[in-house]
Amino acid sequence: MDLKLRKQLNQKKRDHKINNEISAQSVRVIDTVEKTNEILPLWDALQKAKLAETDLVQISDGEIPIVKLVDYDKFIYQQDKAKKEKKQVVKKLKQVQFHPTIGPGDLEHKVKHITEFINDGHKVQCVLRFAGRQNQHRDIGYALFEKIKEQLESVAKLETPISSEGNSIKMLFTKK
Repeated sequence: MDLKLRKQLNQKKRDHKINNEISAQSVRVIDTVEKTNEILPLWDALQKAKLAETDLVQISDGEIPIVKLVDYDKFIYQQDKAKKEKKQVVKKLKQVQFHPTIGPGDLEHKVKHITEFINDGHKVQCVLRFAGRQNQHRDIGYALFEKIKEQLESVAKLETPISSEGNSIKMLFTKK
């Protein structure tokens, strides 16, 4: 591809004016390295950018445009990275697993964790899994979940009631 054509394509894609594309007579220069913020004639700002071996990037329009002394490629990379980070969705469902033979100390510990998750704004799904012959004694599982529900009554509300699926029992809590 021809060099001139490539430059023209890059100029069309840009959201910011850089270096000689800036047309204002004077600009407010923000230098992040020297921590300065000053109004200079465009020619002086271009010289300052050249000495610092960076680009002069216009970040804001106005009566006096705001420009920044940065490496343009690095500037674009950081902007793209920030856009991608904003698009990520944090999963807010936590799952805590139980067994019918859980001891009172372990149960207390898990209930404390559920309380912390709920206070942090997460939904918490409690799952009790039965193995082998434990499936015949589902009443133990339901009794255990009723006990958990009573302990969390002050902190959380039950979003979905206790339900049975295959060899497990589930319920979902959210913040009150």
